[in-house]
Amino acid sequence: MLNACLVDDPPEYRAGGRRTPPVLQLNEAAPSVLYPIEVRRDDGIGKLDLSVPVRSEDAGDNLLAVLFFDYGTRCDQRDIVELPARTFDVERTIKTTFSYGSLTVTGCHTLTLVVFHESNLTFGQGACLSSADPSDVALATWWVNVDPATPGVLDGCPAPGGAE
Repeated sequence: MLNACLVDDPPEYRAGGRRTPPVLQLNEAAPSVLYPIEVRRDDGIGKLDLSVPVRSEDAGDNLLAVLFFDYGTRCDQRDIVELPARTFDVERTIKTTFSYGSLTVTGCHTLTLVVFHESNLTFGQGACLSSADPSDVALATWWVNVDPATPGVLDGCPAPGGAE
């Protein structure tokens, strides 16, 4: 006696399915989000490349990634990256660059990458780009120590309402 099983082809993917919030693979972020990054404005480099893998079910809606300097304490947008819509099984990498050579501030600061779907784009307080739907947001934050007086010591870190 022979046993057999009939299996149909998988259904064809169609855009317009259920969208999911972006998921950032922070353990693969470069540089690591676990440790402060020390930069010197006069180092002759003047820029820091950042990257982080992302997955999401986009249902035809592109992803936006907006890089902010001291997110939540001021509206200082540094870069905007648009990624084409994909399915959750396709990992993409968000790549952006932060230029620090012309900064006028020193000490402890944050670089925050805010990732959301393009259809949720809105202008928040101070005309900052943001997501109209807080459930459709993923964040990656790097701590940056600009021209530290004492290497390895974070000083004047940002807090709501200004630096502490």
